[in-house]
Amino acid sequence: AAREEVPDVLAGIGEKFSKNAGVGLAFLAGKNTSPSEARLVAEVRRKFPRAIWAEYEPIDADVHRRAATLATGKAVAPRYELARARRIVSLDCDFLGVEEDAHRYIRDFAKGRKLAGPDKSQKDKLMNRLYVVEALMSQTGANADHRLRLVPSQMIKLAARMAQAVLTQSGSTNQSLLGKLAELGDGFDGHSSWIAECARDLIANKGDSLVVAGERQPLEVHLIAHVINVALDGVGKTVNFLPAADLGAANIGELNDALNVGGVDTLVLLGGNPGYDAPVDLNWTASQAKAKTIVRLGGAEDESFPAEGYQIPLAHYLESWGDARSSDGTYVSVQPLIAPLFDGMTTIEVLARILGSKTAKGHDIVRSTFASVAGSDPLGSKWKKLLHEGYWAGTAAQPVHNVGIDHAAVNSALGRVSDA
Repeated sequence: AAREEVPDVLAGIGEKFSKNAGVGLAFLAGKNTSPSEARLVAEVRRKFPRAIWAEYEPIDADVHRRAATLATGKAVAPRYELARARRIVSLDCDFLGVEEDAHRYIRDFAKGRKLAGPDKSQKDKLMNRLYVVEALMSQTGANADHRLRLVPSQMIKLAARMAQAVLTQSGSTNQSLLGKLAELGDGFDGHSSWIAECARDLIANKGDSLVVAGERQPLEVHLIAHVINVALDGVGKTVNFLPAADLGAANIGELNDALNVGGVDTLVLLGGNPGYDAPVDLNWTASQAKAKTIVRLGGAEDESFPAEGYQIPLAHYLESWGDARSSDGTYVSVQPLIAPLFDGMTTIEVLARILGSKTAKGHDIVRSTFASVAGSDPLGSKWKKLLHEGYWAGTAAQPVHNVGIDHAAVNSALGRVSDA
């Protein structure tokens, strides 16, 4: 189809599936924090309640949110406050290297590496101390005061032993949890002195200590880290929990199953390249071809390029209007630096067309979303300030209070590992 036909094609999809509540319509998108996209996705779900909305990232850091939600029983995600931590334990968490929000963690960690005064006898109280457990040397490991090299398969056992030591020294009477930790750590006899000294140091700095697990670690290691942090009285001090609702998106495996049973008539791919980076056992390329109609928003004729269907050029973010939420929830704008080179479209523009929206330009979509954030703006002064500043002050998320451990959920999750 010619580029001029794309708006009509997208509008036609909306008209077709509005008649059956979206049966046979499926979307696959990446994860992002755009309020405008979130607003349009909500509208898509309302208009097409029986459509499939799936999300996929080849490298997914969502384990942080999923673990925090399971551990606390609340829809939250952790935000670590390294600037306030005097003792930090990293369980294969390269927060100075490749973890999300590393730029902030680097700055905050560096604040704690500066001696506040010349009194060397007080250096342990004035400067933070970093313990790192990892298999391969990382940027965080290179900065460690105490580094322990450990094979990946033993990480959960060490974490369980450390949690057991911290809870015992803290006077915990939760025998069920202590029993699960003992089962997980069973057979791990190495590095007992390292674990004991680390646990003692954490207890000695209760309220100023922090344990973080890396995105490569399984959910259970993250759960153990949260248990330790709560026992160390770190909530609200070295770790905060911000609201992070689960939007209930399907995963790529569920969408793949629907394609294989002929449940997808029209597949809309919004960015990404699942033909290249989807799990090999899905055989995604073959599954994708089973959709009768494929509409793909992409930046290249790559592995996900539809042999039959529509390929819409994806606009680069530097030539697009958009918005996002920073790691603390602050609303930020995305503004184009150049005019579009190839008349591409963005995800929000494609969704708006499918919805049949009268506002289908990126600028107008974002401005409409901003109005719901900042309130009435008849003279446009707020919009001009947003574009000038790049963010809207006062929109950071507020930490969730009264956060504790859902022991039943944690015991159940850890029990499934020990029984395996």
